[in-house]
Amino acid sequence: MAVLHLTWRLLMGIAALAAMSAAAGAAGKRVALVVGNSNYEHAGELTNPRNDATDMTAALRRKGFVVVEGYDLDRSAFEARIREFAEALRGAEAGLFFYAGHGLQVRGRNYLVPVDAELTTPTALDFEMVRLDTIHTMMANATSTNLVFLDACRNNPLARNLARAMGTGTRSATTDSGLAPVDSGVGTLFSFSTQPGNVALDGAGRNSPYSGALVRQINASQEDLFSILIAVRNDVIRDTGNSQVPWDQHALTGRFYFDSVAAAAAPKGPGAGPQQAPGSQHMSDAQRAWAAVRTSNDLAALESVFIRYRDTLYADLAWARIQELKQTTKVAAAAPVGPPLTDATRQIVDKVKSSVVSVEPEGKAPASGFVVSSDGHVLTSHRAIQGANRVQVGLGEGRKFEADIVGSDAQTDIARLKVRSPQVFFFAKLSERKAQRGDRVLLVGRGSDGKESVTPAIVSSDPRAPTGAFPFGVVTIDATLDRDDLGAAAFSLEGEVVGLTTTASGGVPAARSGGPPAKIADAVIVQLRPPTTARGWIGVRIQNVDAPIATAIGLKDAQGIIVSSVAPQGPAAGRLRSGDVVTIANGARIVDAPTFSQHMSSLRVGSDVTLRIWRDNKEQDVLVKTVAAPPAAAGQATGSAAAAPSGLSRTATGKKRIGALGLTVGVSGAGSKSKGVVVVTAVETTADSPRNAPRPDDTILEVAGQKVESIGQIEQAVSQARRRGRTVVLLQVQSGELPRYTALTLRAE
Repeated sequence: MAVLHLTWRLLMGIAALAAMSAAAGAAGKRVALVVGNSNYEHAGELTNPRNDATDMTAALRRKGFVVVEGYDLDRSAFEARIREFAEALRGAEAGLFFYAGHGLQVRGRNYLVPVDAELTTPTALDFEMVRLDTIHTMMANATSTNLVFLDACRNNPLARNLARAMGTGTRSATTDSGLAPVDSGVGTLFSFSTQPGNVALDGAGRNSPYSGALVRQINASQEDLFSILIAVRNDVIRDTGNSQVPWDQHALTGRFYFDSVAAAAAPKGPGAGPQQAPGSQHMSDAQRAWAAVRTSNDLAALESVFIRYRDTLYADLAWARIQELKQTTKVAAAAPVGPPLTDATRQIVDKVKSSVVSVEPEGKAPASGFVVSSDGHVLTSHRAIQGANRVQVGLGEGRKFEADIVGSDAQTDIARLKVRSPQVFFFAKLSERKAQRGDRVLLVGRGSDGKESVTPAIVSSDPRAPTGAFPFGVVTIDATLDRDDLGAAAFSLEGEVVGLTTTASGGVPAARSGGPPAKIADAVIVQLRPPTTARGWIGVRIQNVDAPIATAIGLKDAQGIIVSSVAPQGPAAGRLRSGDVVTIANGARIVDAPTFSQHMSSLRVGSDVTLRIWRDNKEQDVLVKTVAAPPAAAGQATGSAAAAPSGLSRTATGKKRIGALGLTVGVSGAGSKSKGVVVVTAVETTADSPRNAPRPDDTILEVAGQKVESIGQIEQAVSQARRRGRTVVLLQVQSGELPRYTALTLRAE
């Protein structure tokens, strides 16, 4: 990085810039096919794909791509664009395909959905759909570097039509949610908007979370593609509260840059150039080994590649192929779970396996758990035992005991059991260290047959706290799991528990699973009491203080949380109010919303909490006593807020453009054209627009601290802000039932 930084500084000279321009001009042709399907004839309209494709086209053209674009394509038009793309790829150095719209998988094969598809007959796959592998094969035959970006995992109502049709036809098939994993050949990268089999969000703004993040990174970043995808993944995880995790599979042999100047500036030589294979002989050997077994059905050969080259990307490809074969060939249940273990891994498993148990709730599928105390307390997943009246715990070798449910907590998905036995139990140690991205862990579970299952895995993100029903934080782990692994322990290579395997969004653990950090589990153990955990709650909805909000309210640092609403009957009512910024709680500095949620949820009911707040340009302390959260508030830090009906922008009257804010607004309701509910009808988005900027159909509640019920009041608040020398103003807006704050830079009118 130091060498690259020095090179970049030298490139600022005129002569160097001229040389870079010449190098960029000499770069090989790069061709893209960009398709956005929004206006489906038989499935309703998707809001964002056309916008996603339009913005992607503009971004790629700025980077020098030749772009074949298509919008709202029926089957015939889709195929015509593909043929045009194939012609354009001749002599190209790299090809790129971006698709936004509906897609689905059938029997593990991915299909893209034209806008005229009905999918009501068994032949629909052959005559109404576009196969993804057709496009991929055409690209792979034409160029050495192929990039495929798919924002096609949206919830697809047409899949139900196809499932019914194929169930009554001459063939049987399974139509699953989202898209299936793919076999990416050498030189190809597939990037999915979310994990295989999952459904992605269409998004409430101009773009979907994935496409918006991808376009922003392509426009702004001069890093290589892998760095861009990491940034995109982090952006989407943050923006969706961990409910959507972009996924990629690749076998690229070198770095790829969208920015031609950055590509020319990158170090040259073996392993450094955009299309140069890594210089390591080990990597070359791994590539040849994978090429020899990539289509093989020989599990032993694939596992050999996985073990020998596990430090390369080809180990990931081998492991994915192993899992595919195990599913399609229905490997016998007695077969070992996971790849063969190294001697070092086996030593760790031998050290910890006595603490791993099977959890067998009556009337439910078995799961796993682990012992955390010598007297037989066990942690497992709340979902595993939820609703069960009787639970057995298995310790291996046929030994099973009845267990009592001590407590169960839906928020963290942790349940605590107590084995009915006076014996002394071997127990696992909870790690004091937080798992970090890149850490290798072992997921160790135990089936109802008494045999342990071991899955090597990698922590793919630092612990983070999503919004909603999982405020404590999750450790995200890349692994392929079975149903028995729900509740299994994630052990570090030191043999300590760093997390509990669960799924933050519910259901069965899939290709990617998350769980609470071990220290959170440790805290929850203390709180768990029958029948459920009661935590401190003060009845506020909160959000992060970003840099624009901090500027608008006069804070020096963009830290803390801003209260977006207060529950009318909650303990904070009359003490806190919307717009208050909390910076310290009981002496602990509050950095962001996850920090505040974790602090509040760790308090017992009846605890006093002293909050340092910023209000009216000064600090003050407020004392609030926690109460037990009502059922309706489980998993959130707020009470209810007044709902704003959807579609208000279509009925709003007296519409007017407020140029200073980049908004067009109107008034709806109250039987008056001048006063009522002020509704956003259009938004002028720029590259500097904040992520939480107002959206069409949002209602505007406050501008610069003044409540507004008319367009004139908005104009007056903006004028007063200008006279006071403000360049950024704070707005409180509401989407549905969710109020939030955003700050907009005042524009020249």
